[in-house]
Amino acid sequence: MSGIRGMDARWAVRVASVASLVAQQPTSVVQGTPTLILSYPTPGVSVPGDNATVVFRYATDDAGDPLDLRSFRITVDGVDRTSHFRVTAEAAWGSIAQRVEAGLRAHDVRARVCTIRGVCAELNAVVTVLTASRDAKSESVRKARWVRVVDVTLEMLRRLMGP
Repeated sequence: MSGIRGMDARWAVRVASVASLVAQQPTSVVQGTPTLILSYPTPGVSVPGDNATVVFRYATDDAGDPLDLRSFRITVDGVDRTSHFRVTAEAAWGSIAQRVEAGLRAHDVRARVCTIRGVCAELNAVVTVLTASRDAKSESVRKARWVRVVDVTLEMLRRLMGP
């Protein structure tokens, strides 16, 4: 009997040593990476210069690891613009351009959001802003006024000529 008990004891020691090795090994917990997308503007579409706003949407698949909304960061052309964005549970939106410059301008937009456990999602995009020149705006205003004067004059002539 003592031979069997000795063998059981040796197996127990081996199993315990293997179990302690497994317990000490770091385990990789599979965590869902949050999803971060640029929902406006869509790729290939430029935003108007007078309202250069972008919208990000984000979500996480892991209910046990919710998003940390305080971790949302956005830089535009290397400048932190996070304070210009409104952040809610599902989306963030704000202006990417402070000064409106005439013409077509591309901006390097980088956004990042993390979960409570520190799993982050990053997004890099190029957003184009299209702004009409001030001369073109004033020219279009002058043209619209002239067309209105012509329309009013024609209406007055129709009424004077009558049926």
